[in-house]
Amino acid sequence: WPLIIDDWQVRLLASDKLEYRGLLVEECTAADCWVQEAWAFVKNIKNVDIFLFQDVPSTSPLARLLGAEEQRCWKSETGSAAIRLGGFSSWNDYAVTLPKKLLSDQRRQWRRIAANGAPVQFNILDSTDEIEKNIDWIFHHKMAWLAEKGLKPVSFGSAEHRAFVRDTVMTARSSDGALLMGNLSVGDVTVAAGFGFLYRGAFTFYMFTYDLAWQTYSPARLW
Repeated sequence: WPLIIDDWQVRLLASDKLEYRGLLVEECTAADCWVQEAWAFVKNIKNVDIFLFQDVPSTSPLARLLGAEEQRCWKSETGSAAIRLGGFSSWNDYAVTLPKKLLSDQRRQWRRIAANGAPVQFNILDSTDEIEKNIDWIFHHKMAWLAEKGLKPVSFGSAEHRAFVRDTVMTARSSDGALLMGNLSVGDVTVAAGFGFLYRGAFTFYMFTYDLAWQTYSPARLW
């Protein structure tokens, strides 16, 4: 459980990007006990006022621990949405539960993007060449988006970060069904792309972006 003591606070060692954080612990009957022992150690660190936990997966042993602790001193910010499909027989059954305004706008954007005259396709990518090209495409357009927003990345997009993401993706690809990567294309042009990981029945959406030239079509949402 790599931690940093940062003046008067303790936080999890991470790149400070959008990524899940927590302990590396095997999911077994002893997991909660091990996490409790680790937490007891952290609480005994001297001269620390704040423990900062960011992007903790809601199903993790750490989340279970934090949920069981006395919460009078916790400040909890909003989390990311989790979609649970187990109660639906199909994706369409889930989709009809979404706001009608959202569905109407989604259909409108599909009509708009299809009006460009070229076939619109969602593609699942599985070859090594396709995956590597897609990773490069995502980083290129993610950096363009950051520049357009006036944001300056510290480590995102560095050679080391790209190598880490590429290695992680290729490791997941070698595990049957663990990687899900795809893009949205209009003819031969990629307009949005993203990927995530499947693990124990859950899909974690890791990274996505779009080509700024197509941003009025809500391409990432269509993806």
